[in-house]
Amino acid sequence: MSPFPRIPPRRGIGLPWLVLTFAISMAFASMMVDLARVQAVKTQLQRTADAACRAAVSQISTSIAATQNEAVAIAADNSADDSPVVIDPNNDVLFGTWNTSTRTFTTLTGSARTGANAIQIVCQRTKARGNAVPLLFASLIGRSSCDVSASSTAYIATSATGGPGFVGISYFTSSGITTDSYNASAGTYASQAHGKAGSVISNSDITAWSSTINGNAQPGSGHAVTGPTVSGSETPLTSTLSYTNPTFPTSNNNSNITAQMGSGTGSFSGGALSTWGAITLPGGTYVLSSANISAPITFTGAANIYCTGAFNVNGSGYLGTYNNLPSNLLIVCTGTMGLYPAQPFYADLFSPQGTLNNLTPGSASDFYGQIIVNNFYVYNYKLHYDTSLPSHNPSSCGILGGSSGASTISIVQ
Repeated sequence: MSPFPRIPPRRGIGLPWLVLTFAISMAFASMMVDLARVQAVKTQLQRTADAACRAAVSQISTSIAATQNEAVAIAADNSADDSPVVIDPNNDVLFGTWNTSTRTFTTLTGSARTGANAIQIVCQRTKARGNAVPLLFASLIGRSSCDVSASSTAYIATSATGGPGFVGISYFTSSGITTDSYNASAGTYASQAHGKAGSVISNSDITAWSSTINGNAQPGSGHAVTGPTVSGSETPLTSTLSYTNPTFPTSNNNSNITAQMGSGTGSFSGGALSTWGAITLPGGTYVLSSANISAPITFTGAANIYCTGAFNVNGSGYLGTYNNLPSNLLIVCTGTMGLYPAQPFYADLFSPQGTLNNLTPGSASDFYGQIIVNNFYVYNYKLHYDTSLPSHNPSSCGILGGSSGASTISIVQ
C-alpha cells in the first residue's frame, strides 16, 4: 500500500455549465453595453425635446402651423444615435394650457389650440415607428431593440407691470366672450401678434360659458371659475380687490355739446344727453347726468366722459374715439351702462362703481381697451385688452402676471 493518499482525478466543468456561464456573461454584457447606448440615446432625445419645445412655444402666438414647423425643424437639427430626430407635427407636438398652481398640462385639440399657452414635445425612437434603438448583445438572447422616448413641456409666462384687462369687482358673469391683448401704442390690433394678457378678475365667482380667456382668470378667495377655457392661471385672489373711486371734475366742456344740439341732432338739458343725429365734438371733459346715444358722436381729440346715471349706446349710435386709441376715451360712470354699439368700441372704461349690462351687441362686437366695473355682464363680445393703458392702481390682492410686460419661456417638465 502506498504511504501517500490517493488523489481523485479532476472532473471537467461540463458543457451545460459552460453554456450557462456564457449566457450570464452575455446578459451582463448586454446590460452594460446596451444600457449605456440606450441611456445615451435618451439623453440626446431629451435635449432635443427641450430645444424643440423652447423654440416651438416662442411661435405659439403666431399660428398653429408655425409652432409645429418650428418644432420639426429644430428636432431635425439634432441627432440621436447618429440619426436626425424626426417628430410627427400632429402627434408629437401637443398644444395645451399649463396650470402653475397644480403644475399640470391640459391638452387642447382642434381650434382650441389657438388658446394654448404651453407646448409639449415628444421625441421617440420606437419599434412601431421603425426606428427603435438596436441592441447588440441583447439580440443574442432574443431582444433586438428597445423603445426610447423623452418629452418636454414649456409655457409662456408673463411678468406683470399693469392690471388685469377685464374686471367685475363684485360680480362677473358672461357668455360667448373671447379675450386677448395688444399694445395700442405699438400699432393697430390687426398689425401685431395678439397676446395672452386678456386676464379677467373678480372678488366673486367668474362665470363665462362658451368663452376663451387668453390670460388668467382669478376669482375671489374661496370662489371658482366656471365655463371658460383659460390659457393662464385660475389661482384665486389672496385678499379683496379694490380700486379708489375716481373724483368727478368740477369744470367741464359741456358747452361744446350744447352748441351741437338741434332738432336734427338731439337734446342736452340738465346734463341729460340724447342724440338721434350724428354730431362731432372736440376733445375735452364732459360731465353728464345720463346719456342715450342713438347716433354717432365723433371726437376730434382725447375725451373724458363722466356720468352719474344711465349711460346707453344703442341703435345706430357709437362713440368715435380719436384715432381709435383706447387711451383717447375715458368713461367713468356710477350708474348702469348698456353698450350696444354699431361700430367697434375703443375706450378705457374705468367705472368701479358702475354696472356694465351689455346683452346684445351690435354687428361689430369688438371692444378694444380695458373694462373695470363693479358688476360685469357681457355677452358675445371679443375683448381686446390694450396693455398700454394705465392700471388705475388695483389693491394688492394677489393679481398674477399676464396683464402686461415681457413674456418669458419656462421649461417645466
